[in-house]
Amino acid sequence: MDFLIAASSAMMTSLLVLFTTVVFCFIMLGFLISLGLFVLWIITLIDCIRRDNKNFAFGGKDAKVLWILLLIFFRQITPIIYYLLIMYKKGGEPK
Repeated sequence: MDFLIAASSAMMTSLLVLFTTVVFCFIMLGFLISLGLFVLWIITLIDCIRRDNKNFAFGGKDAKVLWILLLIFFRQITPIIYYLLIMYKKGGEPK
């Protein structure tokens, strides 16, 4: 009987360690994704500030101001959209 209690206790400890490890991995994955989005946000914001108005795909003469405001207020998805619409199509560096 004592053996079953000891085995059960060891199994519960193993499951607790496994659960803690899985939770820690998800937390680290979320941290790495948010760090990557932050770096992309900084890169796109600097690119937007340095780029001339005529180098934007659309938006008219106020495209630069519009993109800067969008990048500042919508930090999660706008850097990805900016990268795909502006940076990727124009070859990366502002000219």
